[in-house]
Amino acid sequence: MTKTETAKLLSYITAVYPNIDIRQGTIEAWHDLLCDIPYENAKAAVKKVLAEQEISCLPAVGKIRAAAVEMTTPRLPSAIEAWGEVTRAMRLYGYYRPEEALASMSPATAAVVKRFGWREMCACEEPDVLRGQFRMAYEQYAAREREMAIMPSDIRQLINGVAERLMLGTG
Repeated sequence: MTKTETAKLLSYITAVYPNIDIRQGTIEAWHDLLCDIPYENAKAAVKKVLAEQEISCLPAVGKIRAAAVEMTTPRLPSAIEAWGEVTRAMRLYGYYRPEEALASMSPATAAVVKRFGWREMCACEEPDVLRGQFRMAYEQYAAREREMAIMPSDIRQLINGVAERLMLGTG
């Protein structure tokens, strides 16, 4: 999104709520925080935020980013749906075909299963305990993915760079 489009976005908000005051530096700050979102997506997100709540000041940029992500990102399966993918893969592929099992799952489910270890999950003798642990791990994974998706791309890159350096032991 360009600065001109950011100004149009703020103008739209003040047209809906004329009492909102745009201070000096607001356009620059909003542009810095929203520049990685296409204008049409940002405008749709602003409309959603304005329609859902009464406001007396500018809506939080985080709410707009969250609305944009919600409208443009495919929904992750729920923890129950993800567990269903796991149990189906266990039935179809079993202990000895982990590659096929992981390929049959959504990316989010497969990522959590990889952390547990496919063979360890198949060999578990406490399925109820495993289901509970999987649900908690999956919900944490989904929350972290959503949090990362909402962040501005430059902050996301910074976090990923730090995490990569820590994993390599150079940071």
